[in-house]
Amino acid sequence: MRAFSNGLVTRARGLAGRSLRTVKRVLDERRSGGSVALVFVTPDELPAGITDRAGLLAPGSAGPLIWPTAGAERHVLHDGLLRRLASAGEHPRLLSERFLSPGEYYTDPAYFVRFRQALLWPRWGLVMLEPGRLWDDSTVAPRWFTPTLMGVPGIFTRHGASRLSLGVARPARVIEGPALLLNNSAHHVYGHWLMDCLPGVVAFLEPLLAGKLSLVAPALSPWQRRTLQRLRIPPTVITEITDTVVECRDLIFASFLSSRGIGRPSQMAAQALRVLADSPPGQNRAGAPPLIYVSRADVPRGRVMSNERRLIEALARIGFVDVMPGTLTIDQQIDFFSAARVIVGPLGSGLANVGFAPPGCVVIEILPSSYLDTWIFHLTALRGQRYAPIIANVRESDAREIEMGGIRHRDVSFTYEVDVDIVVQAAGAAASLET
Repeated sequence: MRAFSNGLVTRARGLAGRSLRTVKRVLDERRSGGSVALVFVTPDELPAGITDRAGLLAPGSAGPLIWPTAGAERHVLHDGLLRRLASAGEHPRLLSERFLSPGEYYTDPAYFVRFRQALLWPRWGLVMLEPGRLWDDSTVAPRWFTPTLMGVPGIFTRHGASRLSLGVARPARVIEGPALLLNNSAHHVYGHWLMDCLPGVVAFLEPLLAGKLSLVAPALSPWQRRTLQRLRIPPTVITEITDTVVECRDLIFASFLSSRGIGRPSQMAAQALRVLADSPPGQNRAGAPPLIYVSRADVPRGRVMSNERRLIEALARIGFVDVMPGTLTIDQQIDFFSAARVIVGPLGSGLANVGFAPPGCVVIEILPSSYLDTWIFHLTALRGQRYAPIIANVRESDAREIEMGGIRHRDVSFTYEVDVDIVVQAAGAAASLET
């Protein structure tokens, strides 16, 4: 009883002079099963040593380490822009502002950071340095799906602020490193897999192949395992985790996983695609069609082109072959797109394959007017390819907003039509261009 009383006195002294709100928060954090407010930590706020690649991998180093891998890059838009093939539809101002006006984009600086201890939510690619202290770049992709992070197990909101249930922060499983985090929460999307996840792997191919570094990831799909197999990464260095949360002792995080770079691709991202394409068995271009239409017919939801079948039939009459990337192996996709002279297709992950296409290839992208993403525009500039945008009108009634976690966003699920004659005319003109 005396010990219990002494404990109360000690706690009371520690809380003396604090506001009632502060007292409630501290008691909540201290009690079993309590919670803690989330704090987002950026590279500038982390007391870490600056090192190079060798130092990042060196055993026995104390404290967090950061390897500043590449500085910001400036890329001019767009030497290969085919203005006469572009089409604005009902949106000439959008076409001019987004694509035809002289411009440039800058990449974010790239880095790798090594944490000696961290909590990891594998499915989400979410990294927490200690309970409540989230690595900010690991939260960018999850916040697309759940802006307050409420969808992440163990995270909830109270009085408008996100908090972590401390019971979740005591995982049973420990992963010993050094281990490179493979994924973010968008890793299941083909374009994000290639642009967000692949560059970090390629940067550390040598230690991965030598067994000096491992990969940690959630359960992977067969096509993702095949990507790693093509890079000759042995299955023995890949740890697929089904646990909700694990503790990692010695975890490396790549800035590419923030997914900020998919819209502004860097030389490292482009190089990663080339390394994958050139890895065994290389490219088998025999029989690969030079004129490709990238179909989304196997994607029943999201951005649906209602007259896509009519477009496919019209393009077939001038020699184009429709390809559904989701039905092909990663090897087949590399083979097909490595041999392409002209690629036509709507905005979507399937167009990430233009990263495998040769310089000088013509890419005609169909963009819904309510969703003018420029990442393929930027990727073709980086790869030295030629590009023409065609804007398809989305009716006002289909351009809706939805609420996610108390925040309103544009709905990315809608139906639209494209002007078939305009696309066919542009595709035919592109096919007649000299390579």
